[in-house]
Amino acid sequence: MRNKWFSILLMAMITLVTILPSYPETVSADTYHVGQTWEVKDGGMSYTFDLGNPGVPRNMYSIKSVFNAKTEDRGASPEWVYLYYSQDGVNWYLEDSTPLHYDRYDGVYTIPWTIFKSKHPEVSHIRYVKIETEHTLVSIKNIRLEVVDRSVAY
Repeated sequence: MRNKWFSILLMAMITLVTILPSYPETVSADTYHVGQTWEVKDGGMSYTFDLGNPGVPRNMYSIKSVFNAKTEDRGASPEWVYLYYSQDGVNWYLEDSTPLHYDRYDGVYTIPWTIFKSKHPEVSHIRYVKIETEHTLVSIKNIRLEVVDRSVAY
């Protein structure tokens, strides 16, 4: 008799757990911390990170990015890679850009960038970070974003 009730209770709990909707984890401002990272292995020509709502507060933190960019273009003019950030996903702000030349390091670059508070101080939070190029011969890989303390960001 005891096993029967246990089995019924177990089946009811399993049924309840499977029919209840599950929601993705939401991130609030107080859950960001120094050292928190987002990574992707292959970004192609462009990759956009959504860091969660409302975004990383710029008065406390900066975002450091490191990624590899490779160009196959052997032309004389460089190809460019750009780093943008946004608070709302509509208005994008250019933080930095760098030229890529094939003749340097066989076209493979490791690029470190840090988003500083001094550029576009009107943006209070960074929710989106986008790394992109306009050139089809450039590939972006091994992208890593990290939350760093704003007071020690370099």
